[in-house]
Amino acid sequence: MTAQNILKQKQAIVDHIQDVAQNSQSMIAVHYRGMTVSEMVDIRNESRSKGVYLKVVKNTLARRALSQSQYAGATDKIVGPVLLCFASEEPNTAAKLIKDYMVKIKCLKVQVIAVENQVLAPESIEQVAKMPNKHQALALLMGGMQAPITGLACALKETYAKLVRTLSEVARKRG
Repeated sequence: MTAQNILKQKQAIVDHIQDVAQNSQSMIAVHYRGMTVSEMVDIRNESRSKGVYLKVVKNTLARRALSQSQYAGATDKIVGPVLLCFASEEPNTAAKLIKDYMVKIKCLKVQVIAVENQVLAPESIEQVAKMPNKHQALALLMGGMQAPITGLACALKETYAKLVRTLSEVARKRG
């Protein structure tokens, strides 16, 4: 293999990761050294079913690819070979996946988390994993918007119920 072919292969990897990064909502870089082949196969299968893209990449290629994306602020925190995890549908799916596997596979260590343009510390994986997804956030919003109306309806209903109880008591005493 010639040096030019190797360079083309590396550029293709960088271009592919840039495309994936541009279409994702969050990114997590994870140290994976010490994982067995079966553990890697397991996490890849699980990631496919959850819509999370995983790629093992050399740090120089990862930094080069991410420097042209919304995750450019995370490039200086990537050290050594990493497993890049991109969540395209919901920002918290990659964090949930990695958090769950960190319990099973002790060698996984989060290097950096990036959600849209924000770079987060590795310790914030718990908070990112607990973030509500789109449907949950909409349900919370609708519940918050509906609460004042429900409160008003209950207050109006109680006012009429109190009036009926008062009239009923007055009628009973007269009667």
